Amino acid sequence: LTVGSPVEPTTDAERTYLLFVHVIAGLVYAYLIGTVVAIFDSMTRAHKDFFGKMDHLNLALQVHNVDRDNPELCARLRTFYRHRNTHFVMDSCLQEVFSNVTDHLRALLTQQVYAKQIMRLELFSRCEVSEEMVADISVHLRASPFGPNERLLQLDHMADHFFLLQMGIVLSQARVIVEGSVLGVDAIYAPRSAVQR
Repeated sequence: LTVGSPVEPTTDAERTYLLFVHVIAGLVYAYLIGTVVAIFDSMTRAHKDFFGKMDHLNLALQVHNVDRDNPELCARLRTFYRHRNTHFVMDSCLQEVFSNVTDHLRALLTQQVYAKQIMRLELFSRCEVSEEMVADISVHLRASPFGPNERLLQLDHMADHFFLLQMGIVLSQARVIVEGSVLGVDAIYAPRSAVQR
């Protein structure tokens, strides 16, 4: 017996069974429809957030006449917003998780996420590093998105931090640096005169 079957129940037991089947089928159908609607709603919310940010950007550019005076900068800003929305979603989710948990849980999670890359640092290659130290370094890491063809550091700026490359590639001194690499550590412990060029 299925829902919509032309077979009619003739006894009380059959009617009770048919009623039970109809109720269960209705609940399953409602659950499936609700799940599909929730998926589309979450996708729509993410798109609404992105388009809302783009609207704010466009409004700011118009109010300050940037769109008229420097259209190339406007194009770069819009490209960055699209790039960030496409490639930085997972890190944004991770940063949101960090902001909603206790300091102890944040330390454990950051250590789990970043420990392997931190241990690759040349600074730690000849010494033993404790888990507490790795956790302390991990907590102070911050995700920073960069757009295509954007400089990580200017030549005349003081280099006081390093980068763990999580996504994309970086060109540095005619070398291609790939995902999972660490860069900028040599500038941290180099003489200041060599860094400030």
